[in-house]
Amino acid sequence: MVTYILVAILSLFNLVGTNALATQGVVLNDTVKKTQDLIKANQQLLYEINQLSNLETIHQQAENQGFYNLKSVVLLPAPAPVAASTLPSNP
Repeated sequence: MVTYILVAILSLFNLVGTNALATQGVVLNDTVKKTQDLIKANQQLLYEINQLSNLETIHQQAENQGFYNLKSVVLLPAPAPVAASTLPSNP
């Protein structure tokens, strides 16, 4: 009789342990899948960043927004600073 009770208790412990291991396996699989999804999303974002930071793409976007290349550069003289114009002159 004691043997049957001992076998039943050991079987119960085995069942609980097996259930705990199976649950941990499911959690681990979910974590691995989420990690893989994040890696894939990160790679997609890096690809988009590289495409959008391409100089040709930036040039095209600037033209679409109305920017254009200058044909010539005009330099304007800089006025004297206000502080310099208010200093007393030394004779």
